[in-house]
Amino acid sequence: DADITLINDPYRYLKAPPFNSYHLIVHQEGDFGLNCGMYYVQNAQPDGPAVYFLSEVTHRPLRYKDDEYAWLKEHNINSQCEMWEQHQFNTVMES
Repeated sequence: DADITLINDPYRYLKAPPFNSYHLIVHQEGDFGLNCGMYYVQNAQPDGPAVYFLSEVTHRPLRYKDDEYAWLKEHNINSQCEMWEQHQFNTVMES
């Protein structure tokens, strides 16, 4: 993604304390919330919170589409915006 530039080996940091104990690492974009330009998952359990989070990020847009965006339209929400991955990351994190 063009939002970030790696200027050093990220594993040097991701595999050392304190980051080595995290299962999901996502960076923040100013005051706008999470930015999914780069995220890292490690040692995540299939039934753990990191996998649940990423699963929800992909499943929610599919559920919105299943009912032709009825819930979104009912709440006067732009259906196209709801499909953007960055919006999904933030929506899932808030819930």
